[in-house]
Amino acid sequence: TLDDPLEPDPARGRFMLAYPARSADLSRFPAPGGGTLDLTEYRMEDRREDFLTLVEADHGGPGWTALARQAEQDLVLVLKNPAELPVTMLWISNGGRDYAPWSGRHLGVLGIEDGRAAVGHAASIGDNWLKREGVATAFA
Repeated sequence: TLDDPLEPDPARGRFMLAYPARSADLSRFPAPGGGTLDLTEYRMEDRREDFLTLVEADHGGPGWTALARQAEQDLVLVLKNPAELPVTMLWISNGGRDYAPWSGRHLGVLGIEDGRAAVGHAASIGDNWLKREGVATAFA
């Protein structure tokens, strides 16, 4: 996760993940104050605004992002070259922002974006935690 949550002020919204945090297991992601959360399923009852970056393991083969959509009874599969697109960014937006224009009504949204980036253009071309770990965040 980022250094700070998207909504750090409890008067404006809420989040469920620890910031900053890391995990190699999405079923045991760190929660604020200790404990873990299972991120392998989208829980509609969890009102929150969270953002995390998944880094593809450097294994020399193709990379992938997959999403099983229960309501549609299908699977979305994206194949990628992890040398070109080394990260998958997840934005979980489920009523976690209490101010306009969201007003707690932005529900059930999971944004998934494969890329070669940190959060924002300036961060991607400058120093950032991904770059310090050897993950490319911009094209030369």
